[in-house]
Amino acid sequence: MNPGIANEFATAAYRFGHSMLDGELGRLNDDGTEVDGGALELATSFFNPTVFDTSLPQHAGDIDPFLKSESTGIAQEVDVYVDDAVRNFLFGPPGAGGLDLAALNIQRGRDHGLADYNTMRAAYGLPRVTGFNQITTDATLAAKLQSTYGTVNNIDAWVGGLAETHVSGGSLGPLFTKIIADQFTRLRAGDRLYFENVLDAGDIAKVKATSLSSIIKANTSLTTVQPNVFVAP
Repeated sequence: MNPGIANEFATAAYRFGHSMLDGELGRLNDDGTEVDGGALELATSFFNPTVFDTSLPQHAGDIDPFLKSESTGIAQEVDVYVDDAVRNFLFGPPGAGGLDLAALNIQRGRDHGLADYNTMRAAYGLPRVTGFNQITTDATLAAKLQSTYGTVNNIDAWVGGLAETHVSGGSLGPLFTKIIADQFTRLRAGDRLYFENVLDAGDIAKVKATSLSSIIKANTSLTTVQPNVFVAP
């Protein structure tokens, strides 16, 4: 089993999270109230370690307020839209180092020689689409894709993957779901040191019983983190 990272995983599918970014970095106390100074703007926080100044009051500079906010906040939907904080303001303001993350992702896919969206669907056992309305049930989005690309065979993989209507019960469309599932399956099956292969039953049970919530509580001053930090309370 080859556990290597697929180009389409690293360059397109696993960058779905860029559409989930919010323009603010929330900071909350353990009781859920905002720390002094409130949230920070993402656009002005890149390469700014002073946000972790532990001399600030209410531990505003610790990692705790960020973790508390992340555990209670709701991410943006996975779709074709990207927050303005990383559109032209990535790593700086426009004209002073600011980049457009969406444009970077599209150009990166082309630089890496990624197949187009439709060809990639076929490579992962999905039927080719013949019309833009087969990609998304959003008629307005389908029209924008058609205006931009002209034909379904010209769509960049990152854009097409984000545009897909999500699979039932999932946060992604069929293509990105297939790519990510394949990648993580191969990573697990191809890793001889994967914990279920090398630990005894007792240790495996301990690993599975360890949650991110318990790790956060053990390493911060937070006490009111819900059992599943991936689901907002």
